[in-house]
Amino acid sequence: MTTMFRTIGWSLYGASAWVWCIGMFLPVLMLQWYGWSGFLLVSIPNVLGAMGVGLLLRRSSNSREFCAKHVVPMRWFIIATITFHTIFLTMAGSWLLEDGFGLPIDNPWILPLGAWAVAWAIAHLPTKVWPWLGTIAWITSVWLLWTRTPEGFAELTWSGSRPHVDLLWYAPVFAFGFLLCPWLDGPFHRTLQQTNTGWAFVLLGPAFGLMLFVTASYWTLEPGNLLLPILVHLIVQSIFTMAANTRELMPHGVTGGQTGFVMLLPLAGPVLAVGGAALASTQWDDAIDTYLRYMVLFGLIFPAIVLYFCTRRPWPRTARRIMTFVVLVVAACAASEAGLIQRWHPAWAAVAVGVLLIPRWLWLPPRPVQA
Repeated sequence: MTTMFRTIGWSLYGASAWVWCIGMFLPVLMLQWYGWSGFLLVSIPNVLGAMGVGLLLRRSSNSREFCAKHVVPMRWFIIATITFHTIFLTMAGSWLLEDGFGLPIDNPWILPLGAWAVAWAIAHLPTKVWPWLGTIAWITSVWLLWTRTPEGFAELTWSGSRPHVDLLWYAPVFAFGFLLCPWLDGPFHRTLQQTNTGWAFVLLGPAFGLMLFVTASYWTLEPGNLLLPILVHLIVQSIFTMAANTRELMPHGVTGGQTGFVMLLPLAGPVLAVGGAALASTQWDDAIDTYLRYMVLFGLIFPAIVLYFCTRRPWPRTARRIMTFVVLVVAACAASEAGLIQRWHPAWAAVAVGVLLIPRWLWLPPRPVQA
């Protein structure tokens, strides 16, 4: 494989691995609630954040240094990502598949457990096949977009069921999460380490943005109207993302070096999915609330870890500072619950970000002394 095609393959791999159950479903909610305005609110910072990792780190050596220094939060980020997909597939099996398409996946635990088993097997494939797998996954999604155009975008406008003013308050949350979360993403670091050029992310960003338009093509998704091609898209992309992330936990992964407990942790994902299905309400709105609550991990908690501890001027990891950080995160999560889930007022969502940003700015450590 020539250098150019190799770079393209790894770029498409990174784009496919970042689609996630966030990129495959959050735009659906935002389009239903706010139309194209909501879609742009989540898409623009998401694409910019994905591109930013490669363009700012630029070289594989910088990526390896970052991974070595921040291996613990990166591992937990990967584990949370895998778990989120098992929960999302539980949602699909519990609510979206009312008729089941005649498939034996109506039990809520079969779909996430089966997808996880396939992802675990794929994760053991050699490095050289991953650009090809990423390219295939990307082409599959683009094919779905092609088949959904133009009927998939029918009646889609710039407004939805909720007032546009909400977006002003939600913008800080989405920007905070999507601009900072990518720094902990294992497949992004894999892409940079394999290509050794930030220019790979110049292609990755638009390629990922196009995949978000795939989501826009099935914006009416709700219980009872899930089409079989869309189901295949959700399952294939979830398996690919879980496999790509699982691989980076292995000894040869960007966060690797250990086996045993670290490798077994992702198995908690299907367990949580089964437990979640057993405890969940049969109401679709409750399932969406559960989905949004889990997203707090990626909208506030992990971005806060990056902001406070993974920058060039991190907070000192003293007991006092860590306790302060925990209190700030809990307060931010409470404000997010009030603004996003309980809908007291959307301004609480912006407060959640302010609770994290203001102390970080006020207590910025001094610049290191140059030798």
